[in-house]
Amino acid sequence: MDEESNFNLAKYSDNLNLLLDQHPVSSIQHPVPRTQHPVPIFQLPSYIRIMEFDILIIGKGLIGSATAKHLSLLRKGLAIIGPDEPADVERAIVFASHYDSGRVQGLIGRNDAMTRLNLLAVNHYPWLEKESGIRFHTGAGCLHVNPSGVDEYLKSASEKARQFGIEVSFYPDQATLTNAFPEFSFPNAAQGMYEPAPAGYINPIRLIQAQLNVFEKNGGAVFRDTVSGLTLDSSGGTVTTHEGNTHHAQQIILAAGAFSNFSHLLNRRLGLIIKSETVILARVSPKEAARLAKLPSLLYEIDTPEMEGIYSIQPIQYPDGNFYLKMGCNLPEDIFFEGDLNEVQHWFRNGDSDRHIGKMLKALQTIMPDLKVESCTSKRCLLPRTKKHENPYIGKVHDHLYVTTGNGSSAMCSDGVGKLMANLVVEGYLPKGFDDKEYEVVLG
Repeated sequence: MDEESNFNLAKYSDNLNLLLDQHPVSSIQHPVPRTQHPVPIFQLPSYIRIMEFDILIIGKGLIGSATAKHLSLLRKGLAIIGPDEPADVERAIVFASHYDSGRVQGLIGRNDAMTRLNLLAVNHYPWLEKESGIRFHTGAGCLHVNPSGVDEYLKSASEKARQFGIEVSFYPDQATLTNAFPEFSFPNAAQGMYEPAPAGYINPIRLIQAQLNVFEKNGGAVFRDTVSGLTLDSSGGTVTTHEGNTHHAQQIILAAGAFSNFSHLLNRRLGLIIKSETVILARVSPKEAARLAKLPSLLYEIDTPEMEGIYSIQPIQYPDGNFYLKMGCNLPEDIFFEGDLNEVQHWFRNGDSDRHIGKMLKALQTIMPDLKVESCTSKRCLLPRTKKHENPYIGKVHDHLYVTTGNGSSAMCSDGVGKLMANLVVEGYLPKGFDDKEYEVVLG
């Protein structure tokens, strides 16, 4: 018997002893036929209770937690399942990129579908912060710049701003950009657009905490297991976990992001392009952080052989007490993952992201030549991109199964995605103004 089997069996034995202490065997009834609930490691005895729910969400990240919260405002009998940030990466099975303190919050997306989701999210933030008592959003503004001039995004932004009632400022040349944002240095041909608050940045960890806080207050159950299997039948879906637990629900929502394709939860893979992403955290002094306290988030559409699509956030205080300015981008060395979980696990555990620090820090200091950096570290992430429409997936793929996943820029609109998914599950359709074809789930 391998180490994983020993671990699951020990967990099962502990749960069984506790259950038998609390309930005589004769009083424990299995809610549905045992044959409908296979467990990968061992057969679960028929007298073990399987926890029953109306709706169970797999994935406790930004979109999963948002979906759970919105559902809890409409329904009861809910549960969400997914692991916390791993304390030991060597033993962790799945990972996530939201274990972080800063993500860019923009308003105008690259199309109307994304813009609607962004606005739906930010308009809900004040209520969520008040209801949960957890602050996660900072309206520092967001600056979009193309170093080569006007691109397709900037060309369409003026019309989108009018269409959605968003007040923005345009900067037609380097001089006006430098005058408005002296902390940055851009090339002569640069042009840009500034979105004021509520654009800025979010703290993804605290956003998830806020979502789950409301979810639990409304009676939702949170399980911190890692899902190992999903079986669908005429009564719903059965979820098994690596910890040896089993849950059944009438409806299952899969919100496991990139790991939806790595955990054998679907008969057909989602149409996702999954790649590695490297970010750097440039540590600065509290004095330097204070100097840059009004710095907007930056989306810098650079496209060179060395890197593409820089994004950055002003220095913010991380859990270790230090202040870091975060920057990320696409790199030619990024890894594209096909379907091997071991490759993804190796990237998170041992990937050589530090080799990119030099050129990424140089790019950052080219944009911000006066930035005083004390040290710099790297962080490894995983980025899913959707196909066809390139928007988040939100849809139903089976009588008892719904699927949602992000598109590489959905942290800023995750609450909106959760709102749409909750509406689809409860009402059977998306809210007015949202076209289901724009979020159709594409299977590989």
